[in-house]
Amino acid sequence: MKRILFLVGITATLFVGCKKEKDEPKSKPPVQTSLETDCSFFSVLESMTPAERVNWLKDKETDICESNDYLECIGESHQLDSLHISIVESQMATAKIKTFTLREILNEQECSYSKYIAFHVDSTGDISIDTNSDFDTNYSCYSRPLFYGLQKKHNLTTATEFKFFEVDFGGSIGKTVVFKIENITNAYFDYSRWPTLIPAKNPL
Repeated sequence: MKRILFLVGITATLFVGCKKEKDEPKSKPPVQTSLETDCSFFSVLESMTPAERVNWLKDKETDICESNDYLECIGESHQLDSLHISIVESQMATAKIKTFTLREILNEQECSYSKYIAFHVDSTGDISIDTNSDFDTNYSCYSRPLFYGLQKKHNLTTATEFKFFEVDFGGSIGKTVVFKIENITNAYFDYSRWPTLIPAKNPL
């Protein structure tokens, strides 16, 4: 739960699918900076509308993408807590799983907020991806910095597989798609974990 009190009001959903590209996506390697090194950097987002958040993130994308700490904050904002992981694991065995590599998800795009990765589920449960989407609260859109942050934290390669599937959390949340990083314990991601899953979109 460390360092993410600012995320109490900003949370999200997610979905996936894509094309195969070359070996390594283009990216600026994250490096430590002299900027703030805690998640309070993002606290200004609390009072903004989704559109304002996207514009702010675009303006700050260089600072964010060059900071290991900020990228880690983004990953933490989407990681499921133990309660919701237990729900996910109870349904995973019967879920319709779609697997994509990190290469397919990033699609050779740099770490930026210029475009988002949008995930969709059709009526049969199949999951597809749009790797060059505008942020839209009507869809499930996740940022490229989220996946770059996970790559950095877990030392992932572009061949690392991500498993996407739909889970029914019940109540006001209902059905949504979550993803798990293959071979990483408890690496389940979707909504922010503060304080529970809340059906609002998170442009982080």
